[in-house]
Amino acid sequence: MTSAATSPPTAAVWAIYDLSLPGRGMWLGNDQGELRALDVVVFVAGQPSSQADVFLDGIEIERQWLKQERWRATLEALRTELSSAVDGEVFLRAARRAVWLAARAREGVAPGLIFGAGVAESLAAWLAARLTGIPCAVSLQDDTRWTTKLVSQIRVEALAVRDSSLTQCLNA
Repeated sequence: MTSAATSPPTAAVWAIYDLSLPGRGMWLGNDQGELRALDVVVFVAGQPSSQADVFLDGIEIERQWLKQERWRATLEALRTELSSAVDGEVFLRAARRAVWLAARAREGVAPGLIFGAGVAESLAAWLAARLTGIPCAVSLQDDTRWTTKLVSQIRVEALAVRDSSLTQCLNA
């Protein structure tokens, strides 16, 4: 597993899992067969995992956030526009991860798709897609506290929305 400070391996899809959230470790374990059958690099946050390719280190993520002023300003303006559509802390965590993902994509070979395994990860994938133009696939099947308008906007902009089939979502 590489750290957030190094460029991720090349792959068609980057998948994000936040292992600090309930159930994500189980999701990652359940998705392993499908992930490995496809050309996917797995990014994890929250805690390292032997099932992941890259661990998103908070210090490196913050360093990129401070370094990328233009992207930071873009996302801060979006946060203002969204107002109370999503909790500020949740948005800013996702925004920082999105900036890190966008910087990695710019430095190396960008993936063809960024996939968020759950609602929080999907927000980061959607924001990274907005910064880079790389399509995203999202998982919005969890209960969410976001406004219907935001969920609808993400559904429209995402290339695919995950239901029960990860392979179907990633092959869309």
